[in-house]
Amino acid sequence: MMKQKIITMAMATIALTAAAQGGAAETVAWTSTPTDSVKAIMAKAEAGDAACQNEVGGWYYAGRHVARDYATAARWWRQSGNQGNVLALGNLALCYQHGRGVERDSLAALRLYNHSLKHGNKALIAERERLADNATAFDNVLLGLSYQKGNGVKKDIAKAKSHYEAAVKQGSADAARELGLISLNEKRAVDAVPLFKQAADADDLTGIYYYGLLRHEGRGCPADKREGVIYLLRAAERDYAAAQNKLGNLYATGDGVAHDDAQAVKWYRRAAAAGSVHSMWALAECYRTDTGLDRDYEAALHWYAEAAALGYQRAFKKRIAQNDTVMATPFGNYLRGMKLYSIDKDYEAALKEFKALEKAKCSEGKTLQAAVLANKEYAKTDPKRAVKLLREVSDSYAMAAFLLGSLTEVGKGTDKDMASAVKLYEQASAGGYAPAQCYLGDLYYEGRGVEQDYKKAVELYELAASQRRLTANARSRLIDCYENGTGGIAVDKERAKSLAKEKESAGVTALLKLL
Repeated sequence: MMKQKIITMAMATIALTAAAQGGAAETVAWTSTPTDSVKAIMAKAEAGDAACQNEVGGWYYAGRHVARDYATAARWWRQSGNQGNVLALGNLALCYQHGRGVERDSLAALRLYNHSLKHGNKALIAERERLADNATAFDNVLLGLSYQKGNGVKKDIAKAKSHYEAAVKQGSADAARELGLISLNEKRAVDAVPLFKQAADADDLTGIYYYGLLRHEGRGCPADKREGVIYLLRAAERDYAAAQNKLGNLYATGDGVAHDDAQAVKWYRRAAAAGSVHSMWALAECYRTDTGLDRDYEAALHWYAEAAALGYQRAFKKRIAQNDTVMATPFGNYLRGMKLYSIDKDYEAALKEFKALEKAKCSEGKTLQAAVLANKEYAKTDPKRAVKLLREVSDSYAMAAFLLGSLTEVGKGTDKDMASAVKLYEQASAGGYAPAQCYLGDLYYEGRGVEQDYKKAVELYELAASQRRLTANARSRLIDCYENGTGGIAVDKERAKSLAKEKESAGVTALLKLL
């Protein structure tokens, strides 16, 4: 169960949209003749000195030496914070808390305050402790988070609860959510329910999810599956992965909703793309068993690998690799063949497994036989035979269309024809095959074989990203587009940072070695 708490964000790297350090300085409008020391501090700030940048930010915030300008204050504090100045991060948090110079954002403020506290800015706690009974709801939430996690103070759950309770009375949805999570962890669901309801009524996403979950399951309150599903849908539609995974399970079992495998797959897809390991596993099972979508062993193996990399390795061994019933099915032939082909390099043995797949009327059979026959490392390589096999299944199997396009592009086993290759890549991409989406995206990015179109490249890369299957090259280019606005793409630095933080796809090699 994924708990998306504010404090989790505080532990992550601070994502700040910052201007580049250094560079040409803007003209400073002094409110009085600056002293030499003031000029020196400004010069150092413009040269990139973090401490001086923090100081200058304070000048603009307070209107000292210069005209008050909150936006400029935030800019200087952001630059300083990007260099690790915890005091500047705390100051920038103040801007977000009150909406001064930036759009008001309490979550961003809490994240910045906590990061600042964690890395040594203990003065923030002392300032708020002195407020005592005059503390605002925001102050109480910040103190609650600090005591709950031992962030800048000694960990003390009792004090954390006390501050959260005070903030709840002041109407804080953040406090209601956090106190609800504590209550749930302490197995006091009856206390958690009204807290989550209060948070949900204030449109808090985590509160919406947990209230829906408890209402559906009847934990701490009378069960009401219909109302529970309504709340879960609200959270899922706003990309809350845990809610999406839960809905997938509900549609798969018909629990509180009509049984609908296609709807289950829809929600599993969205949750898997967002990182839900449970949905990755469930999606793999759906692909393997032809549940809610067309059977696709290649896609199943990909999602099993993603899930295994995040903790489902033992489950794969027990349910798949060591399960005689599963390994006796065509999927077993597929797994053994893939291991023989990609790891053992025993192409003759791999061909036997793939021929067994063909006999089972699986498109993967002819496709993978073609892959072996087109491989120059295979002693009996036969590209023409490979092309013939691929043509027999390319209309119905996206991977086959992509491989046929690859051979057509270079003229291996068939005439060289880039236009025809592109059509096959488009067909494979439309069929949902991520490697084809990445490669076709590369063609549009480069203008190779097609008219250069960065927007189309980004669309294709994003399709592959939704399957967690971006190639290293595609990821680099997609980041470039968002970071620099390459080709007229709208700059989206947050998306660029998100992509840069994502790990490369786990790949299937480690999984096949478990067989």
